[in-house]
Amino acid sequence: MPMIINGSREKEKTVAVFFTGMFLGQTKNLMALVEKCFPELGLQVKDCIEMSWVKSAIFWADFAVGTPFDVLLDRPKEAKSSFKRKSDYVRSVISKEGLEKIWKNMIDLDLIMWMQWNP
Repeated sequence: MPMIINGSREKEKTVAVFFTGMFLGQTKNLMALVEKCFPELGLQVKDCIEMSWVKSAIFWADFAVGTPFDVLLDRPKEAKSSFKRKSDYVRSVISKEGLEKIWKNMIDLDLIMWMQWNP
């Protein structure tokens, strides 16, 4: 269940933001890097899940951690849902005001949607 973000008000629409990343290496190496470069994230070892590459493929396919490898062989004959993807690249940092405009537009559309950004 998404957390209520500071500044949200009851019965007021908002956007929930989640950060999920993948680091190719051991948790101890990630922690050293994050503590040095991004201490403001407050990342903790308990927030990390160490797994093999093939297990990460299952994770990114939105299966629960620990799902058996066999799920990769179970291909549905018909899609149960559809979605649209669009890839683009930014050449400069998106400002706080720019992010707020994106989120306002998402709220105004009044649809359930998500946006995924990959570095």
